[in-house]
Amino acid sequence: MCAAQSRAQAVRPAPGDAPESARSGEKDSPVRIQTTLPGDADNEDPVEMSVFEVTAKKRGYYAESTMAGTRLNSSIEDLGAAITVITTEQMDDFGMLDINDIFNFEVGTEGAGTFTDVSIDANGSVSDGNMDSPGTANRVRGLGNPNQTFGNFETSGRTPLDRLLLDGVEITRGPSSIIAGLGNPAGTINSIPATPHLTRNRNKAQVRLDGNNGFRESLDVSRVLVKGRLAVRAQQMFWHQGFQRKPSGTDAELYNFMVKYQPSKRTVFNVAYSKYKISGNRANVITPADGITPWRERGEYTWDPLEPNLSSTFGAAYDRNGNKIPGQANTNYMTNNGGLARMFQTSGRGTSLLFVDRDGSILWMSPRGTETDNAFANDQTLYNYAMVAQQPVLDPNLPVSTTSRYPVGVHDQSLYDWTSINIAATDWFYQTNDTILARLTQTFIETPRQYLAVDLGWFREDSTSYSKMLMGKSKKNQTSSFLGIDINRKLYDGSDNPNYLRPYLAVNQDLVSENPLLNDTFRTQMAYKLDFRRDTGWTRWLGLHQVTAYHEYKQFETRRYNYRHALTDEHPWLPAGTPRGTSNNQEVINPDLPWNQISNTNTRNYAFYYMGDAIGQNVDYSPGTLTPGQYDYIWGNVATGLIHHEPAYLGLAADLAGSGGTNNSLKITKGMGAVLQSHLVRDGVVVTAGVRRDRVFQKDGVSPQLLPDGLTHDFAWDNRWVDKWRLNSGTTHAEGVVVKPAAWIDANAPWYLRWMRQVSVFYNQSDSLDLNYDPAINLAGQDIPNPTGTGKDYGFTLRLFNNRLIMKLNRYENRTQNQRGTAAPVGRVLLFDIYEVDYEDEDLPDDQTANRTFSLNKIASDWVKQQALAAGETLTPTEIFNRVAAIMQMTPERLRTLQLYRTRVTEVDEGLAKGYEFEMNWAPTDYLNLRFNASKAEARNITVAPGFAAYLEERLEFWQNLIDPLTGARWWTSAYVNEATGLPGQTAERWFNDSVKPDWDLAKQREGIPRDNVSEYTVKFLANMRLSGITNHPILKAVDVGGSIRWQSKIGIGNYGIDLDGPDPVTGQIVHTKLDPTRPVWGESTTIVDFNVGYRTKLWRNRVAARFQFAIANAFEDGRLQAVRADSNGKPYVWRIIDPRQFNFIATFEF
Repeated sequence: MCAAQSRAQAVRPAPGDAPESARSGEKDSPVRIQTTLPGDADNEDPVEMSVFEVTAKKRGYYAESTMAGTRLNSSIEDLGAAITVITTEQMDDFGMLDINDIFNFEVGTEGAGTFTDVSIDANGSVSDGNMDSPGTANRVRGLGNPNQTFGNFETSGRTPLDRLLLDGVEITRGPSSIIAGLGNPAGTINSIPATPHLTRNRNKAQVRLDGNNGFRESLDVSRVLVKGRLAVRAQQMFWHQGFQRKPSGTDAELYNFMVKYQPSKRTVFNVAYSKYKISGNRANVITPADGITPWRERGEYTWDPLEPNLSSTFGAAYDRNGNKIPGQANTNYMTNNGGLARMFQTSGRGTSLLFVDRDGSILWMSPRGTETDNAFANDQTLYNYAMVAQQPVLDPNLPVSTTSRYPVGVHDQSLYDWTSINIAATDWFYQTNDTILARLTQTFIETPRQYLAVDLGWFREDSTSYSKMLMGKSKKNQTSSFLGIDINRKLYDGSDNPNYLRPYLAVNQDLVSENPLLNDTFRTQMAYKLDFRRDTGWTRWLGLHQVTAYHEYKQFETRRYNYRHALTDEHPWLPAGTPRGTSNNQEVINPDLPWNQISNTNTRNYAFYYMGDAIGQNVDYSPGTLTPGQYDYIWGNVATGLIHHEPAYLGLAADLAGSGGTNNSLKITKGMGAVLQSHLVRDGVVVTAGVRRDRVFQKDGVSPQLLPDGLTHDFAWDNRWVDKWRLNSGTTHAEGVVVKPAAWIDANAPWYLRWMRQVSVFYNQSDSLDLNYDPAINLAGQDIPNPTGTGKDYGFTLRLFNNRLIMKLNRYENRTQNQRGTAAPVGRVLLFDIYEVDYEDEDLPDDQTANRTFSLNKIASDWVKQQALAAGETLTPTEIFNRVAAIMQMTPERLRTLQLYRTRVTEVDEGLAKGYEFEMNWAPTDYLNLRFNASKAEARNITVAPGFAAYLEERLEFWQNLIDPLTGARWWTSAYVNEATGLPGQTAERWFNDSVKPDWDLAKQREGIPRDNVSEYTVKFLANMRLSGITNHPILKAVDVGGSIRWQSKIGIGNYGIDLDGPDPVTGQIVHTKLDPTRPVWGESTTIVDFNVGYRTKLWRNRVAARFQFAIANAFEDGRLQAVRADSNGKPYVWRIIDPRQFNFIATFEF
């Protein structure tokens, strides 16, 4: 057995070797793992490595061993799990840097280059995940983004996977109890950390340029201090990532320092410290919603907020020719346009109006006038500025579903040039992440029969993140990424609007977030091997067995604090201590304190980010940057013309909404498990089984509060944790078997029999748990199990020509069950029955708000009390409670459960992914590497919140027919008065129509429907050839050429609707409340072709080995838009920007 063989060979000799050795009575030396370092097989002396480290043994682009199957270095051919290992050679040949580069080429995975991470909420706001978080804009088997680990330690992903930091990458598709029993069932990607070299000094420098003005340089230096004993390694990287749309760009820096100490052959200590930081802004991938084209189609009407009209209000609409449109209620023309388009609202949002120009100059004014000395009185309600409506219904005359009411994304380049203008130029983010990885490996027993070793590890992440991402994420109560026209002819002071007819991007109450994180993981692993195969008696049939036992302790702390741009200084009408940025205070510890209350809406802002001049009404440039500072705040009496221009400070103010409390999390995970792998029947049968048990202890932060200035988070208080822990636990399993039916055939048999020795069949099943959720109940008051994922893989592998050609066919089925976070509006529907309670029971919540006065448990309680008072009865709290339950047609037990745990009521979804995966790795010579994979995939939503539908079926008719015994009116249509404000709130009917039905209509349509953007078929092929294999020409032999072809079939971007009830008798519209799973709306198929060429030479008297590479990614792409979502009529409404071909130049120097 040669010294460079895989570490897996030490745990289990290659098929056929061990049995032959045993029969001949040969004596093996003690188990000692020897390998060579990546890329140095010809020059590096053998280095002894631990069973807890994966080796670099490979053939072409195929790596033969992995840690992903057993937590020990094991041969991939002995594992039934769907595991692929990506070598650094493949990454370097094709210029791969990160997770998305890798996923673009691997089977069953999608990177950001082909996967569009987009979601749309019920308000039509689009979330651009490819821009906001490209590290998670990827997907495995159509289910979701994978868990990310570093050296099999769970990570937050804030330090992205980077080529500089690793010696290889392992991808596990589907759930994996052994590595990631807790987490996403889609799969796991593990980075194999780079380590110092113990026997040779190495230096590597690289420079990379690309066609988007991107620049990257890196330096990697490894030094041997004591040969074979002590070495250090330092790495540095700077990367300016450019984008086609400007202005944009991110600057990332990485510093990594490593020490490796091996005082004896049985003791190895590794420690690494890394610092990563990144800042800047990215370019949008999704086009903004188009509010300009519908405005043009509707007549290009404009608005004068000061013009009197025939009604008692002010404001008049004008047509495109400047003629006043007659009518008594011109505000209706603006908001409804005769039923054609509710694009604008003129009732005012209450927030101040902030007009931001390209150069950063700002016009700032109150949303309405006032007849008092209080700029925030807003009492002149007759004068209203027109702005883009929060829920713009742009085209309701078409046959519609819920989704077709969404604004259509811009897809006219004359309106917005997506090749050059970055809509998200106003966004920014800054993030730092410090990591420490320390490991100590000690071998105790090392003989041909037995092997025992222990590995101790510690991994820490300490990170801070700040971001203002207006365009990336959809936000409740915000209109982001919506392109509109400023149609206001006048300002409130009577002057002409300087921004009249200019295009702008609408943003309501922009948000800045701070997200610190501190994660610690402590891990102990033990490996034991018992090998009988070298015995000469009957015991040799007992085979080889290796056991891994492990224990993990994780303590993860995450926090979130929000801020809003607000008016922050003091004025006679805005005294010190007044809250400025708080938009909601439901979770505040002391909500009655002045500084903890909801801020006056005027302190916050609705922003108009202008993006062009008034000519042509099209986008000319990117939005400007909002810079804190002192500006004139315009307010006053619109009727009299007494307008003030008062200096005021625009700054960041703390927002209690979304800060602290349940947004802060302390999670301790205690997990333990074991993995057994047994090699039986002369290695013809390999069985792997694992089990792990995890317990998660979790607590939230204390309810937050502000400091008395009303501007600053009280971090000394907010960083505390509540006293009580919540416990969740679960057990996961993994089982697999590999059978080599012809392993008994002698290696010297005829060729037509010998090839059969290389055939193996496999089966694997595994599951995963998500214990990050608190124990929850459904709307029926029943406990909900933990979210789980299950996976099955089975197929065969064929290995030919001394492992130069390896083919694997896999059939898989993955299910996700009890998945929380359903799109169904569970919390909103529960408000019909449960909100405020008033039974003199201090254990129950009391949090009614002004608008939710219809909640039955409160209203029925009032009925019972007043009826008892009229009858002269005195009722106990229990008697009141039981009568309320009877009125509500619920059992007392169910009502009490829903009241006590109403914040933990949810419903669940179920998903399915299934298909086939084929992989081929072929290295016909040492000069040519070929890699091919293909897949047939299906991913769909099986059920969407079935308990929600059952709840509506049970309760809706009851709600609609319930009679108020005190008034004789229907409860469903009654507006009940809030006791605190004396004002009537919403009716239950309006709450259902506005806040429940739209979300539910959207959610239930997805049931049984394939997931968006899933291609049924994908094919990926890549190849690289060194010309030295076919020529001795002095120049050509130094050249390598390669490329790839990636094809995916048409993607599903939606489904056509089913006409269940015919046209509406009043409007004539066809309302699609259900989608047809048999009639998908297809997007485009995609073919991507890449080319690369490299040249190797020696420089500086052969002291420096240089490699120059030139690559073209997506060589035949000129740039375009691709539809990624369509409504139930087949009409696309979300568009992705596909950038043109990308040129890359890479220069690498090793010395």
